[in-house]
Amino acid sequence: MEKCADNVTAFPGGSPTAPPAEDQSGASIVIFTPLENDDIILKYILGDSADLSTCSTSQSLEKLCKRGSKPPPNLILIRDLILDDEPELLTDILARVRRSAPVLVLSDVLDEKRVARLMKAGVRDVVSLDEADRLRAVVRRELSDDQVRRAYDRAASYLANIDSTNDVEPMPQTRPEPRPETEPDPQNTDRTSLLLGRDDFIVRLAERLSIPLTRGVRTLAWIRPDQFASTQESVGILASEDALSHIGGVLHDLLHPADICGRLGGTIFAVLVERGTIKDVEAWAQQFCRCLDQRPFVCDGKDVSLSCSVGISETSRSAQTVEDILQDARNASNRGRRNGAGEVCLSKSIKSARSNDSLDKKWGNRIRNALQKNRFHLRHSPVVSLDGSNIRIRDTWVRMTNRNNKVFLAAKFVPVASRIGLMIHIDRWVIGATISYCIKRKPDLVFVRLSKNSMLDDSLMPWLDDLFSNSTVDPSNICFQTSASVALRHMDQIVRQVNKLATLGFSFSVDQVGASAEMLEVLRLVPAQFARISAELLQQVAWDKSAHHEVSTIVNACKNNDIHAIAERVEDAATMAVLCQMGVEYMQGDYLRRDNIVIEDTSTFRKPQPPPIIIPR
Repeated sequence: MEKCADNVTAFPGGSPTAPPAEDQSGASIVIFTPLENDDIILKYILGDSADLSTCSTSQSLEKLCKRGSKPPPNLILIRDLILDDEPELLTDILARVRRSAPVLVLSDVLDEKRVARLMKAGVRDVVSLDEADRLRAVVRRELSDDQVRRAYDRAASYLANIDSTNDVEPMPQTRPEPRPETEPDPQNTDRTSLLLGRDDFIVRLAERLSIPLTRGVRTLAWIRPDQFASTQESVGILASEDALSHIGGVLHDLLHPADICGRLGGTIFAVLVERGTIKDVEAWAQQFCRCLDQRPFVCDGKDVSLSCSVGISETSRSAQTVEDILQDARNASNRGRRNGAGEVCLSKSIKSARSNDSLDKKWGNRIRNALQKNRFHLRHSPVVSLDGSNIRIRDTWVRMTNRNNKVFLAAKFVPVASRIGLMIHIDRWVIGATISYCIKRKPDLVFVRLSKNSMLDDSLMPWLDDLFSNSTVDPSNICFQTSASVALRHMDQIVRQVNKLATLGFSFSVDQVGASAEMLEVLRLVPAQFARISAELLQQVAWDKSAHHEVSTIVNACKNNDIHAIAERVEDAATMAVLCQMGVEYMQGDYLRRDNIVIEDTSTFRKPQPPPIIIPR
């Protein structure tokens, strides 16, 4: 964050102006560490809880302290590895930065005596990446304290300026309370519930959805009375409208000023609810159900019990159209009604997101540990030329092991690594290990997959140029590849990156190519040398005419664009024969002799040396 300032400007010859309000949209955190993954891991752990806008890594004390005209950071983190090598460095750092920002020490081992010694020296606290919850709480506490301190300093300077100019302190101006968005115009009010009518609600909902959400969650609650037909039979048709008015009154009492609530027609109510988390929205919906149960509807002197089912959809996780959002919330409400009366049910998209969040937390720690402990390994399978040439081509697959040497396929950890921002580090590990493999085995060509994160990373090309300039491996021995779907969604960026790869001497392959017009357009636009035909089509090409026609279309498109076609997961002789007739040039799969599959020992790439991993066949 480049917005914080500790000094207040003097105002000669005039009255002072009040200092600007503190911008709390972000916090500047400087990490002083020799480990390349610390900033990525910390950024993932903190997420939005500290409202991070920048997270920079400093490799030297001079760079840390000589920040020029930039405002001082809000928080300093120092890796204990540096302090172990240079004990006197902590005193120097504290002397330079303690007055401008609190200092935390980042350590993998939390020893009580050492923590006490560091805090006595002036460190605010000692934290660990393994204790994510405590790390978030400590960072949040220090940032909050730092914000209060800076605000107090600005206010003191401002008051000092007021005293020095002898100006009369202006009377505080009262600002009118903003009109709640749920307060409807009389012309657009539903007369029964006194909430927004259908048309006005839809208009305001669309307006709000067009405004980007800066923090928290934005959800839509679909509210429908349970067994309202029975209620209508018991109280009568006319009194049933009073029951809907009662539900509207309970809703109105629970709304926040920013909430938008309306009646969509019939017995349906909808509320746009913005809160900090999904749990907060659930708590609001459950409170509504409890209030409705505790405040029965009175008809002819009798208490009539009412209940509602509430379906909740998160707008940021579903299609951003009003129709789709309403439908998603309605489906959730219907599922709740099937479970019983007064149920609060989340949409499938929210449940899927919760499942992903839980999975990310579990596997994220495993992936980070595997990167630190060098528990990734490569498997190389042969790619055979169908024209009989003896060119040695290998395809690369990455595997991860745990501390018990259990092997995990890429499908287990790659999706999580992509979501939490670690895929770039895995890709670069694979590239480095591939260099080791090429030096040892000397293949003619090795295919290396790059994730979407790496293909869109501007720092990849300078990193590759520097890596291979210091290596004996020729870049022409490496062929990078990414999926056709990624190329289709990010065509301009992918084309630029492929051209840069060609400049450095690398070749490129498009993976998982289908027969659709969009996929064939990828073959025309991306300057690739190879293309892998989608394995799903190849499983049926020997007996299904439509699959035969689609594969033939892909092969012809490859020939027209001077691209070599590769068939993967070929499992029988009949499929291989059909592919040869079509003109496919390369193949790989279970039909090949399994003895040719190479298990790579990457111990020469990084230390410490891992034990050899045997992949079960």
